[in-house]
Amino acid sequence: MNRVIMQHYVPQFHLRGFNAPGTDYVYCFDKRDNHIFPTNPRNIGAENDFYLSGRTSDLFTKLEEDTAPIYQKIIQEENLDILNETERLTLIYFIVSQILRTREYREFQKQLYDSQSATLLEALKISDWKLVFSPEFQKGIQIDRLIDAARYAVILSGYCHYLGINRTSLPLITSDNPVTKANTFYGKFGLASPGIEIHFPITPRLCITLFDSSLTLGPFHRQ
Repeated sequence: MNRVIMQHYVPQFHLRGFNAPGTDYVYCFDKRDNHIFPTNPRNIGAENDFYLSGRTSDLFTKLEEDTAPIYQKIIQEENLDILNETERLTLIYFIVSQILRTREYREFQKQLYDSQSATLLEALKISDWKLVFSPEFQKGIQIDRLIDAARYAVILSGYCHYLGINRTSLPLITSDNPVTKANTFYGKFGLASPGIEIHFPITPRLCITLFDSSLTLGPFHRQ
């Protein structure tokens, strides 16, 4: 019998950055029933057999092992300038991979394929068929998209990077989809879109932000 494996799509080391002070648990808000409860990071940001194979999970484990010390370095120094080039590229690759590996991104891909298949069937005037994509197919498509992570990381390496420090009494939070995107001026949210802003809180106090460097010569530029 195959063994069921709990596989994280949000790394435990990231979630632990949001532990309640002096504890080994985080407070989790369940949006479905408006319920707050304490739990260990190993219990959240994960699903049974989320990936197509153990090999995929092993690849993420290696990336997380490489990134965790970089996290600690940033947290201790509260500065991105201390990172060497290898550490900086590893961090960017990790952030891109984090965007592409979540349950929310998988659902986005499924909606995209459902829409495209419906359009195709309509164009072919086929009304008595419906294409249904299996969970295994959805997992495979998501892994295929992760191949693009290196390409996007190269693009984002040319973006402006800064570390935001939260000095307010309201803490930053994380989630099961921890990287957020915004585009104040152009409204497009692709990773390589003009004007894209990527925000990634790593603790209640610190947030890594990457943004399109053209903004420094465009809407953000002031003489």
